[in-house]
Amino acid sequence: MSQCQPCDSEGEPLPSTELNEAWKLANAPKNDKFQYTHFAHKINSFDTTPKKLLASDSRLRPDRHALEQGDLSKAGFEKSSDDDDDDDDGESNNSSGFEMELTRDAIASSLMNSL
Repeated sequence: MSQCQPCDSEGEPLPSTELNEAWKLANAPKNDKFQYTHFAHKINSFDTTPKKLLASDSRLRPDRHALEQGDLSKAGFEKSSDDDDDDDDGESNNSSGFEMELTRDAIASSLMNSL
């Protein structure tokens, strides 16, 4: 459960105000191996997804599908394989000599130029 209370500009609670419930975590379905709420199951379900998914949508990952099916060894293998692919991508980017360093000034400048 999370609570909130009206505060002044310094973040201090206003006099004579009380804590109010902002939200409360819903109960997970019984015997749910992931302890997800009904809402979490709904947003992760293919039943609620658009017809066309982005290739990067995590619901398409084979490791995730194997985990949902309870096949932990396959999920681990797929995740390890995916991580190896990511490492290979990183090595190829570094070998090209391309380097990028983000600084606060560079980010601020980029944001200001985009306005």
